[in-house]
Amino acid sequence: MGAGHFRAYQRFVVDIDANLRATGRPALARGRVIDLGVGGAACELDAPLRMGEEVEIELSSAPPLRLRAVVAWIAWAELSSVRIGVRFRPEDVDAVASVLEFLGVQDDVGSE
Repeated sequence: MGAGHFRAYQRFVVDIDANLRATGRPALARGRVIDLGVGGAACELDAPLRMGEEVEIELSSAPPLRLRAVVAWIAWAELSSVRIGVRFRPEDVDAVASVLEFLGVQDDVGSE
């Protein structure tokens, strides 16, 4: 496999407080979104969620925004927090693009 970019969509460095709620159960994880793109996001949370689980993400952006996503990967982060990656639903692409434009993000996460 080549050393090319591994994502279909570019991601940008952000720092947005967020709450993630599992669909169909009361699980709530609090934390922050650390990178964001129209295809998905990476989050550092205080509690784990399940791989493949559908979640609702409430961003404390201005204006507040709710997005639905699926947990794509899970890993442990520093200080015993959990890091997860989510994949956004195709119908949320315009909303995520609007948030990125509003934030004026410029720092690309990169391909490594």
